Amino acid sequence: MRTERGATTVTIRGDRFDDSTEVYIGDRKIDGARVSGRTISFAAPAGATGVITVRHGGEALVVGRYAGTVAQRQARSSAERRTEAQTRWRERRAQLAAEEAERQAALEAREAALAQNRAERRRARLATIREQYEQRFLAQTAVQDEMALHAARVARIERMQRLVDVKYEDELAVRIEVLSEREDQRHEARMADLRAAFQGS
Repeated sequence: MRTERGATTVTIRGDRFDDSTEVYIGDRKIDGARVSGRTISFAAPAGATGVITVRHGGEALVVGRYAGTVAQRQARSSAERRTEAQTRWRERRAQLAAEEAERQAALEAREAALAQNRAERRRARLATIREQYEQRFLAQTAVQDEMALHAARVARIERMQRLVDVKYEDELAVRIEVLSEREDQRHEARMADLRAAFQGS
């Protein structure tokens, strides 16, 4: 037997067909098939796919597989590709969201830890400064201004360092490290100048 497929019409050629002959695509019986002695022709239902069998005289003969029209196959292929792409994007989006959540959680945890011991760190810094300079020197307006300026700059640099730690940007991390060193050097030099001027007054 041989099948001829064009559009949605299927023709099966053989012999000894009669009105009792039935045609199936998969488990679906095809109604309205035109049966003659040597041919069976029928219009395949839209969306039907599967193995074509001819049942006659208590026997089932496998003719072949019907995969639908070219347009139907292309539509299924396009839909499958779109579904696969959507699935991949959903998985990727979920992964990105999880990574972002982890980075945000790490940043918030570090901020919380810094906030918790900020008072202790501030007291420790003041104690160190008091050991280096007497109270009368620290009371000078120029010294107070310099200390406030340095503290503000250090706070900004520390904030940038925390952000870089989360984002892993190597080049920016190096630049911030250099900036931190320069600020420390500037501060030390300025305090030395103020100390010298104070001692000479």
